[in-house]
Amino acid sequence: MFTRKTSLIIPTRNRYKFLSRIIKQIFKLKIFFNEIIVIDSSDTKQKKLILDLKKKYKFKLFFSKPSSSLQRNIGIKQKNPKNNFIM
Repeated sequence: MFTRKTSLIIPTRNRYKFLSRIIKQIFKLKIFFNEIIVIDSSDTKQKKLILDLKKKYKFKLFFSKPSSSLQRNIGIKQKNPKNNFIM
């Protein structure tokens, strides 16, 4: 399946509930991406919740300034170079 060669990039800001739901669904449905990269620009309170979520589920987490294009570009730079696809 193509997802085994895909990096999933999720830029987010102050949307812990939505991020949590997405991550849980990906693992529940057993959609196997090669890697999941979350780039977060949330406030301090939200960052703590996302760090707790990272303890439960395996994904890469980076923090940045708020800008969806900046966050996307950070994700592209941090992706595994062996992956053929970015989503």
